[in-house]
Amino acid sequence: MNVKTLLIIVCCYVVFFVAIPPFQLNDEPDHFQYVFWLARGVFPKVPKATGMPLFDKNISTIYNVMEVASNDNNLPNFSKIKTAREQNIYFNTLYKSTPLTYQAHHPPLYHFLGSLLFRISDTLFHNLIFIYYSVRLISTAFYFLTIYVVWHISIQLIKNKKIADYLTVVFAINPVALKMGIAINPDIAATALALSILLAFLAVRKKAITKDFLILITVFLTIGTYVKFQNIVFFPFAFLVFLLRGVQEKKVRTYIIKGFMVCLSGLMLFLPWMIHSYITTQSITPSSVVYTFFCTQNNPQFTWYVIPFQALLEFRHPISHFAGFVGWGEPYPFKPFFIMYTIIFSLFLVLGIMKTITSKQKEWITYLIPHMTFILLFFLGVSLTYKINRYSCDIQGRYLLTALFPFFLLIFQGISSIFKTKRETVAHIMFLFSIWQFLFILCYVLIPRYYV
Repeated sequence: MNVKTLLIIVCCYVVFFVAIPPFQLNDEPDHFQYVFWLARGVFPKVPKATGMPLFDKNISTIYNVMEVASNDNNLPNFSKIKTAREQNIYFNTLYKSTPLTYQAHHPPLYHFLGSLLFRISDTLFHNLIFIYYSVRLISTAFYFLTIYVVWHISIQLIKNKKIADYLTVVFAINPVALKMGIAINPDIAATALALSILLAFLAVRKKAITKDFLILITVFLTIGTYVKFQNIVFFPFAFLVFLLRGVQEKKVRTYIIKGFMVCLSGLMLFLPWMIHSYITTQSITPSSVVYTFFCTQNNPQFTWYVIPFQALLEFRHPISHFAGFVGWGEPYPFKPFFIMYTIIFSLFLVLGIMKTITSKQKEWITYLIPHMTFILLFFLGVSLTYKINRYSCDIQGRYLLTALFPFFLLIFQGISSIFKTKRETVAHIMFLFSIWQFLFILCYVLIPRYYV
């Protein structure tokens, strides 16, 4: 990667890291509490009933700050953190209560890594704000791992370093990628592992599949799922890639066995978490249990033939997030930009998919599109669950962060198919737009929300 490209990404990341105050990003207080309990040697549990769980006094301040922060546009005044508890009436705290958190439905790997930094910073400084920023560094590490993987995926598929640099920046400084690369939240770690799986398969597509590779892909699949359960969709993706490789080499039976052994080994390694989930929540998918707690059943009851269309329409929501949602209260840019971004994004994405398929670009069809499709199918299932049960929850942009770079690659294809210009010029235009979008969101959304 070009040094200038890396500097642009680092500068944009540092601006967001410094500008966004503590506990402002998606579910951060709850994830921080998960980290807190693991650092104390206690494994929290998912509550078994609706209503706010009870918290130890050491963590209550964080929750009280969160409620005040959600409605306070001057939050970087850290003195308010000290008095937030008196200002808040929504949370009750009982000393030595059972550690319960909704985020305990997530596998623990990301939070365990965060707990290591928590313990170190707590021992050295014993300061809430310093501890918070220290724990954020776990997401920083996964963010730059994601950038590394994204650039190499570009090289594998496009084979042009300048285009790879441009498109890497387009992904890296998108507001959703930046905020999840900052937040105490496992979404960026899930993205790093998911894209690593794609890169691993791309890297060996013209090489022999060795025992070391089988072990490596099993490790990626297992670790990725221990970071966030949604990455379980890449088990069938891996099996499909092995199957297609077998068809290509006319060794279908051999590759089916390899794919089956990889998937079985990974699922067996993930089995302890599924057993734990079943014991504590009576479900191997505890996320579905949590949905029943915090998703209000206040949506209209759709007829059966309308539900699939409503579920598909739900995907406009995460795409609109890529326009520039930032923060706990999800502020967003003014509506004309917000709407036009979503329409143009969707249009060029569809054109890119059509161009890729009709031009028979084998690597894109065999690896990139299936990788993206499996995560979309997973959240289509989630969306159908929401609609069937009338839940008020929605699919968020961060849920599809794993698919965001494949989206941008296909949008690049879509734009290139329409305008008769060099592909480098198309990538450069996307790069310039991403720089403008970053500055626009910084000046119009982020700074006014917290500092004006």
